[in-house]
Amino acid sequence: MHAITLLSSATAFTPLAAATIPNVEIAPNVFLPMLTMGGVVQAGYPDPSNYSLWLDLGGRGFDSAWEYGTQPAIAAAIKASGLPRSEIFITTKIPGSIHNGCCGCPNALPEPDCAHCHGTPGKDPYACFPTAGFYTAANATNYIKTDLELLGPIVGYIDLLLLHEPCDYLAPYSYNASMETSHVYGAMEDAFLSTDPTFAGKIKAIGVSNFNAAMLTQLAQTNPRTKPAVNQCRMTVGAWDEAAHAYCVANGITFQAYSTLHGGGAKVPAVIAAAAAHSVSVQSVMMRWVTQLGIPIVSASNVSAYDLDDIAIFTFNLTSAEMAAISAAEPPAPSGKCDANPTCAGISAKTCIASGCKTCGKAPPSKACGSCGCAACCDGCKLTDFGTKQTYCAPETGAESWQRPDFLY
Repeated sequence: MHAITLLSSATAFTPLAAATIPNVEIAPNVFLPMLTMGGVVQAGYPDPSNYSLWLDLGGRGFDSAWEYGTQPAIAAAIKASGLPRSEIFITTKIPGSIHNGCCGCPNALPEPDCAHCHGTPGKDPYACFPTAGFYTAANATNYIKTDLELLGPIVGYIDLLLLHEPCDYLAPYSYNASMETSHVYGAMEDAFLSTDPTFAGKIKAIGVSNFNAAMLTQLAQTNPRTKPAVNQCRMTVGAWDEAAHAYCVANGITFQAYSTLHGGGAKVPAVIAAAAAHSVSVQSVMMRWVTQLGIPIVSASNVSAYDLDDIAIFTFNLTSAEMAAISAAEPPAPSGKCDANPTCAGISAKTCIASGCKTCGKAPPSKACGSCGCAACCDGCKLTDFGTKQTYCAPETGAESWQRPDFLY
């Protein structure tokens, strides 16, 4: 999960020695590694990881999802390793819904009102997310069954099952989306607590992904039976949901990070200075900053040097001054992607999400190209309103192409 060319030219770099990856207890007797291996092999989103290599180097955690299509490869790597299943941690996810559906998928509206999702409908079985208004608890139960079937008997059970995103998260909506989320999460609760042999003992913990504090608050009201064990969210230097993290800390939910190396964090002076001081890469500094905040990370890689370097982040500690400087940093925005609206007071690069929108709204979008009441969009996104007069930025085809291919996951 590294961009090789992002090291300072003045900094010599060699991979650090391997270390043991610590764990965090996310639920009674359920221990999540602080570093897990993700990756995507879905058509149109080729971010593969070498799972056998990860096990050979000491990694024991894997992150997958219904839409990623990586379950068979993970299962094959575990089988080939000969390691006992009890030593492996498996996270997988079922999807939320996308407002008006994925273009070309069943029940989706025609362009431009549909969303350009991953994969090719009709060719890629993981290309179509559920369409808002058609996603039921029964649908969710079938996604859980599919995840278990894809992982197969070698894996046998899921350590952590996540709802990949809140339902209908892309656009303004005219119905109660929190209730749809409640029904889907309720199906996860039912499977988690089930005595039916299909699910009994096969899900050790459940949680969510990409939920902000307001969504977590709603979920606690609609589904008080089972508190999420984890909330997995995008987190990069200068761009992360601190309010959601604070909610998780206050309510005993583990906050987990993904896409830690995306964005402009590698160009932040505090990151570069810390890398030089500790003789490590800027990528190691960014990942260590996250884990020293007590936050586990999902990475992705198919290169042994990167894997070893990632594992070795636990062999050094950033100083309190370095941590504070990195936490306060505002990385330079990617060119043409995330400029603060110059007419708005108090808007800075830190409040603007990469590939999101230029807006004077009180809150930044929760996801790139997410719903945010935009007035104008950055390159790669188009202004859309679905006729509701509540505008937001939707991704155009290839909206993620500005990212380097070695910015994995």
